[in-house]
Amino acid sequence: MTNSPSPGAPAPSPIPDVAWGSVARHGDLRGSFRELWRASAFGALDPILAGRPEPAFTQVNLSTSSLGVLRGLHFHRRQLDHWVVAAGRALVALVDVRPLVAGTAERPLVEVREAPADTTVTIPAGVAHGFLALEPLELVYLVTNEFDGSDELGFAWDDPLAAVPWPAVPATPDGRPILSDRDRSNPSLRELVARLRGLLEAGTPRDSLRVFLPFEVPEVEELLDHRPDRLRWFPLAGALAYLTLGRVGAPVRGRPGTRPQRVVAPDDDPDFLRSLERRRREAEERAKRDGEGDDLSGKPT
Repeated sequence: MTNSPSPGAPAPSPIPDVAWGSVARHGDLRGSFRELWRASAFGALDPILAGRPEPAFTQVNLSTSSLGVLRGLHFHRRQLDHWVVAAGRALVALVDVRPLVAGTAERPLVEVREAPADTTVTIPAGVAHGFLALEPLELVYLVTNEFDGSDELGFAWDDPLAAVPWPAVPATPDGRPILSDRDRSNPSLRELVARLRGLLEAGTPRDSLRVFLPFEVPEVEELLDHRPDRLRWFPLAGALAYLTLGRVGAPVRGRPGTRPQRVVAPDDDPDFLRSLERRRREAEERAKRDGEGDDLSGKPT
């Protein structure tokens, strides 16, 4: 048996928490073998990135697309995807919607990458995704949420705010991709962001905060100086989500290059949440007095 040459480590994604990789193909005269996923090699799933507590892959799908088919752009609040290109070649587009919902950016961060067979990509909740089949395509994808339709959101594939540079499709008369009815009727990105902000304002469950505000916020150290050694570099919303869920000792992703640390939940410190809430209110009141105009959630005041 011979192994296909290793393509080397793929370039890192500019979008936080997106991970590219590849699977090894072992072949001989009979054909080939590929191990698509192994739990021990993949490691534990981060609840922050999956948008739900105690995440695990619960469904595996196989998507087959003809040349020129475009699927997207799709968005999940409570689902992490792991894609494996089984056959063919795709142009993958990823759009980080999280900064727009949090109010920390006016435009999303967009990545477009060609993905030949054996390419893998892991996509966290809060990052919209889609692909164009550059060849007849087979895509295997593992997800952390069984399909129920309640978390199937998205926006238009050609939205001008995202401005994904899709190429013309030679397989169609007008050069436009082949779309499903759903993808033809998706709203604009601005409409999706407004809907997500509305869900947050209406009282979305606290664990969903990790999707809406998974960023470092300047006020983190001031608000969380009660435990600066543990929470110094962690996103405010991610820390809040772990605390409110009571995830004692659960690992939280920190700044790149730093050692992962652990959050102490209210079970270990019953006064921590009260202290956190009091500090948050005090900071918001100071911000209003100073005329900053925005509260810590990124919602316009």
